[in-house]
Amino acid sequence: MSYGSVGKFKLDSTAPKRRQQGETSAAHEKFLRWAELGYPDFQVIADELGVKLVSIQRYNRQYQWEKRRDLELQRKNQSIGEQMYGTPTRSRANNVKSSGEMSIAAPPPIEKGLHRFALQFGSVISPGFEVDAVVDVMLTELENLVEGKAGGRLMINPPPRHSKTTCAILACVYSLLRYPDRGHILVSANGRLSALNNQLMRQLFEYAVPDGYKIKSDQKSKLAWSPDWEGGRVQLSASRGGALLGYTAHLAIIDDICGSVTETNSEEIMSLAMNTIGTSVMTRLTKDRAGKGAGLCIIAQRLGPSDPAARMIDRDKGKEKAGDRVVPWTVIASPAINPTTDEKQRILSDYPQSWDIKFPKFGTPGEPVSSRFTADFIDSLRAQMPPADFAAMYELNCSVDVGYCSWRRPYLVPVDPEDIKCRGSFIAIDMNLSGEKGSDTSSLVAVGAQDQKAVILGVHELRGHVEDTLPQILDYADRYNCHTLGVEKAAGGHYVLRSLNNNVAGKTFNVVPLSHEGRSKRNRQAKILGLAASGKILIRSDCPMIEVLHQQERSIALDRKRDRDDYADAANYAIDWVNTHWLASGFAPGDVRWMGGSGGQPGVTEAVWGRGSHALRRPVEGIDGIVRYKIDGFG
Repeated sequence: MSYGSVGKFKLDSTAPKRRQQGETSAAHEKFLRWAELGYPDFQVIADELGVKLVSIQRYNRQYQWEKRRDLELQRKNQSIGEQMYGTPTRSRANNVKSSGEMSIAAPPPIEKGLHRFALQFGSVISPGFEVDAVVDVMLTELENLVEGKAGGRLMINPPPRHSKTTCAILACVYSLLRYPDRGHILVSANGRLSALNNQLMRQLFEYAVPDGYKIKSDQKSKLAWSPDWEGGRVQLSASRGGALLGYTAHLAIIDDICGSVTETNSEEIMSLAMNTIGTSVMTRLTKDRAGKGAGLCIIAQRLGPSDPAARMIDRDKGKEKAGDRVVPWTVIASPAINPTTDEKQRILSDYPQSWDIKFPKFGTPGEPVSSRFTADFIDSLRAQMPPADFAAMYELNCSVDVGYCSWRRPYLVPVDPEDIKCRGSFIAIDMNLSGEKGSDTSSLVAVGAQDQKAVILGVHELRGHVEDTLPQILDYADRYNCHTLGVEKAAGGHYVLRSLNNNVAGKTFNVVPLSHEGRSKRNRQAKILGLAASGKILIRSDCPMIEVLHQQERSIALDRKRDRDDYADAANYAIDWVNTHWLASGFAPGDVRWMGGSGGQPGVTEAVWGRGSHALRRPVEGIDGIVRYKIDGFG
């Protein structure tokens, strides 16, 4: 179409910024300049163009500037499809549901305020519902998750029976009535709980939804339902490991995905639970039309040192040490009893530093946090429950020993240094990953053999990076008259093995690799427990690491993966090697010294080992008259 001549003006509403039919080129340029400046007041554009105000007003009337502005602003808020094809409309036939009901527009958002909503409708799903100190902080943070920026993360850790699930269901229905285009997913530990929570969500929605709205009548699922307005999404209650593909979660709540301590001890169940949290639910999170949503809340009452919360805490603490990015979580942490200042500090220290910890309003230490419970009730629970379970669930303390511990304090027998007659030793080295600050300790343990017993001669830390440890190893090898040196084939151990198999500072070593053989640290410890129970593991009484070694051996026995255990692991390697290679054969190493030449290799001094002794064998004359040697403790 040619616009060379000016005729009657005709507006194309699909392209309001284009030059229109009947519009002069000069007038169109002035309109574009007005649009470029953000559609200011007419006096502003008149001053900008150096024309009179009446001229701009004439352009507005003649070429419909204001109408074109409104059309352009409206167009920016439309999808690409709406810009190209206009707003879709339905015929009357398509506007009728399969049930014969008419589709209706979504209701206006309810008034903001989850506390008000909970006070009004909480008793519908929880008779006697009240807002105590714990419920108050849960409602506050759940509302922040619903109303806040996209991608919020919330963890809720209060004890059992503190209305966590009730608050979660209230938050889901409140979120739906505030943002009617949202879909919600509520995940529970099993199908029974999922069906129950789905029924409670439906019941609450039917009470709280404005008049004229209801649940679609053609949906009879025990796990899902939808509101009957246009654009209403599926509201899903799923079980742990349930299929979530195809569902949308503008807000997802995972409600105690592990229901018992026993489940946290099952690697199969924990793997499924963590996959549900880290993959299945995470990939369903989506922003809503308001640009909010994609929020995740995990209700996770503490169950022990291997529960889902512990695994997430360990993961993010590890990322913090490594300097990796950590997504910050807001955590509602509340024990059953008002804590002291020291106890609050202990709870805070259990979480990653980047997480934001929220406490309820605490009262007098020793009294229940929730007004719905009495001190006698809490004391009764304490008296009847296993100490570890009570500490985890009601005190947020997962460090209490869980169950039977195979390590006993008498297993390390102190011996005076003057009574130690070992002439040679075996040194075990457990190298860390990098030697940098925050990583595990590189440990060295020297063990000798005496009177058919293993003697721990020294327990030491190797400081610095891997390459800095070689001079320290040489010093300890000299101090403990090292006969054989073992290095774990992992992490920095490969570097040490390569170095010590050659020559270091003019000395060569009898070096052996140590392998974990696919065993866990707990299983490796089990190999020395028989020797320990027989009182055949001695330790120098002046060793400053005795208490540390006891603590780490207990941590390994209790399978506390978060605790430091590097010294104990190196000691177990050394004791097991000495037991299987020396004690089992009655061998006791002799002196070790570096002297003499090296077979023509200049600058290298080989280690010379004494032949050792089998003097500890006791001669026994058999009935055939032949003298044989018997090792005490070995048949």
